[in-house]
Amino acid sequence: MTDENKKRETMLLRVKTLFLHRVLRGYSIKWIFISHWRRLWRQGGNFKNGENSPRAKELTDQWESAWPGCEPSGSSLRDHEPGLWLRFHSLPRAKRYAENSEERDEVLHRHQTLLNDLLAISGSTRIRVIGQDYDTNDIHSGWTKKHMPGSWPWRVHLDNHLHGDVPGQKAPETYFWVSSYDTVGQLTGLLEQAAEDVAKFIVTDPAMTWVYAPYDGGVDIIAPTLEAREALETAHPEWLPSETGSV
Repeated sequence: MTDENKKRETMLLRVKTLFLHRVLRGYSIKWIFISHWRRLWRQGGNFKNGENSPRAKELTDQWESAWPGCEPSGSSLRDHEPGLWLRFHSLPRAKRYAENSEERDEVLHRHQTLLNDLLAISGSTRIRVIGQDYDTNDIHSGWTKKHMPGSWPWRVHLDNHLHGDVPGQKAPETYFWVSSYDTVGQLTGLLEQAAEDVAKFIVTDPAMTWVYAPYDGGVDIIAPTLEAREALETAHPEWLPSETGSV
């Protein structure tokens, strides 16, 4: 390589570095502005205290009875009940994101079909959604709450497993919002957001006998019984992950 080419490569590297620095700096300033705006207009997903009401107490007692020691998240519940857990993909060949209207319809069809199956198994008619959200300092703050109109603040979880023991660094907090729905069709917007990884929540029946945790690419289900788990697998074998263990 000639000295001239080395100079050109060095100059190009400097330009790229400067450009990246300006982009990141601009992003940081933009995020600081958004964070303050969310705080001012209360658009974040956080709250100071959960609701102190009979329905909140009833839900807490019910949750602790059904899922002791667990938080309302798919990963926590999956580890708690591995024998009842199963996973379905939302698109053929384990494709993660829909790229056209036909694929988006297929994602929604699978979610609605599985939810209706679970409702039929449990004999339920109403649906409860527990949304997971974050503080205004988090880039994802408010992403779930805004798709749950009429939801109420339930509980806060302090995750000490994530740098909670680091001096001077506060452990992250997760905020849970609750809402109820009469039909699976009312969850269309939420399910579409989950498929795009811009909302996180679980769905359950009023008795909390099962849990449905959609994500971008599929869904984790905690079935009410082993028989129900096998029935779902038998009904939709083509939606199950392959033996290669794809997500």
